[in-house]
Amino acid sequence: FRLLELVRAFGLSQVSSAEGAQLRTRHFGHFAERFAASSAAFDDGVAPGEIAEPIFPDHANLRLAFADALSAGNPDAAAAIALAMRPLWFAHMLIAESDAITRELLDTHAPGYDQERRLLQAVSFLEGFRTGATYWGERYLQRARAMDDHEGMALTLTNLCARALNARDIVPLRAQVPMLLELTNVGGRRAFGWAHYFLGLEAYVNGRFEAASEHASLAAEAAAEIGHAFLLASALGTGLMIRSALTGEIAQPALVE
Repeated sequence: FRLLELVRAFGLSQVSSAEGAQLRTRHFGHFAERFAASSAAFDDGVAPGEIAEPIFPDHANLRLAFADALSAGNPDAAAAIALAMRPLWFAHMLIAESDAITRELLDTHAPGYDQERRLLQAVSFLEGFRTGATYWGERYLQRARAMDDHEGMALTLTNLCARALNARDIVPLRAQVPMLLELTNVGGRRAFGWAHYFLGLEAYVNGRFEAASEHASLAAEAAAEIGHAFLLASALGTGLMIRSALTGEIAQPALVE
């Protein structure tokens, strides 16, 4: 259940400062663990809306737990809580919240790179919905390069490519092609899939429909192989768009797929 801030404040006023500190520690410790499975499901590509539904009633609790974990000097717990909120950020487009929480954590504390990477991946993707915003994408790319993280490089590059497409500016997209091609050879299957997905879009916007179709097919195959629902849906939708450009029609079986 959710408590109003007034009720929460009243409850804390009825206990000693030592008891209040213990309660806050237990509270953020609980929420650092409670949605760990949901956080893992998000990383595995389960649809954010599906994950977010059971988390939403505890949104206020998560925000408070995050703040208390930071105040207590526990960045690992704070990072775990922030990671658990990613499905909410995506499902409800909480872009400002994702920016503020990630900035507060990463600018003042140093969680492990795995936690940092997963947060940067989420916030840099959401940043793409802000016209001209590239701060988190560029920060993620720099960190991924520093850590020799090919998959991270692929993901942030694809986000930057998406922004270029949203802005209808193909020049930045074309500039990323050499690195995307490189990542199809050195990255894992997820990096392979995302690289081919955006190579397909780059080919599509430049009128190379046959090459675009091949890239989209390779992206869909990789997504199906690793069970990444979001990438699979993106690749299949792009493939459908490309085939319609090639044939001038959309077949019913393709829509069913």
